[in-house]
Amino acid sequence: MDEPSATLGESELARVFEVIRSLTAEGRSVIFISHRMEEVMEIGHRATVLRDGRTAGVFDLSSTGPGELVAAMIGEAKELVRPTAHPAPEGEPRLSVERVHVPGLLDVRGIEVRPGEIVGLAGLGGAGRTTLLRALFGDIKAQVTARLDGVPLRPGSPAAAVRAGLALVPESRKEQGLMLGLSVSRNAAIAALGRPPWLMPGRTGRRITADALTALGVKSAGPGQLVGQLSGGNQQKVVLAKWITRGRIRVLLLDEPTRGLDVGAKADLYRQVRHLAGQGVAVLLASSELNELTANADRIQVLYEGRNVAGFDPRVSPESVIAHTVITGATP
Repeated sequence: MDEPSATLGESELARVFEVIRSLTAEGRSVIFISHRMEEVMEIGHRATVLRDGRTAGVFDLSSTGPGELVAAMIGEAKELVRPTAHPAPEGEPRLSVERVHVPGLLDVRGIEVRPGEIVGLAGLGGAGRTTLLRALFGDIKAQVTARLDGVPLRPGSPAAAVRAGLALVPESRKEQGLMLGLSVSRNAAIAALGRPPWLMPGRTGRRITADALTALGVKSAGPGQLVGQLSGGNQQKVVLAKWITRGRIRVLLLDEPTRGLDVGAKADLYRQVRHLAGQGVAVLLASSELNELTANADRIQVLYEGRNVAGFDPRVSPESVIAHTVITGATP
């Protein structure tokens, strides 16, 4: 059973547990996968902890507490990446999120991002990171109470969010960020021109996207090459180039921007993100890679079960403490 409780309420989950217990009473075996510690402790007899694709430990739950499981999930209490030193941005927030509410999925309150600041969103799968970014971008129906430079933000649609100065690099570049059958330059120019890319003269796309593609170091056979033929790292750079070409970015929303990228491509992308922050862009960065957040974010907000439960300064908070909160929803 792979995350069977992800979309269930308490009463529905209780019924699932009744079914599981009846099956095991009949002599059947059950493998129950969950990131919710309390469920594992309630329904399990033994727990196998996986970390980075390997078995980190096998535990008899009758004699094991949640702390031992968390320790196995986190691994050694050491910093995987040393956080880079940047002066803490000051001044009034560019983006102030009073509340973003999606019934049954999300209830996030009190997140602020200042110009030049990178705020990381940490959390397990299903914690609400993607839902929060899509809600702010007007891509899903949500109750959004937020301010952009002190003015109420009303992201009724992605088009309205773009006009307000928001830019989203989505979780899936191939399905949501690019038109794989079109050229590099046409993909990178679409946000700037605001028209279907197939109606755009090829020379126009090449002219207005040249600087952004060069700054990002996009490696291709030329601006006319199909973007679907590029490596994952170069495709992600084209998604970012789309917003740089448009310009007028006030808030950059990044959802798993380095998924599937090699180390070099990750470093290139984060250098460009930090460069944008240096120009006054406020960045909200969602990632499942905690070491990337501690290395690149100025502050980290932890989301758990659709709520933001804690905030950390990665310069002073050990990564193990942040990871404990990511897994359990509580600070140690």
